[in-house]
Amino acid sequence: MCWTDVIVAGAGLGIGRATAARFLREGARVVATDIDENRLAALGREKAGGILLTVAGDICREEVVRRIVEACAGHVDALANVAGIMNGFLPAAESMTIPETGCWPST
Repeated sequence: MCWTDVIVAGAGLGIGRATAARFLREGARVVATDIDENRLAALGREKAGGILLTVAGDICREEVVRRIVEACAGHVDALANVAGIMNGFLPAAESMTIPETGCWPST
């Protein structure tokens, strides 16, 4: 595999979790992020292979992004941004955003 250092945002559920698990099975070092720390802990209990580093938090927040970058130790081969919240399954353009940040509300 040519990608050995990978960030997966939204790694707690669904496609993000499957993406992180696949990279781990392939032997990658994965920095997995999710807004829910319990989901990341569950991913850690299920991992088989690779190296898993977790960063819990909302990736719309600068301090969380800084923690993710620090966890990467200066090297990233790939980024899978699979984080998102579906509010009523509306199209993205119709979803409400927080005016100050431009991010979708996460609660």
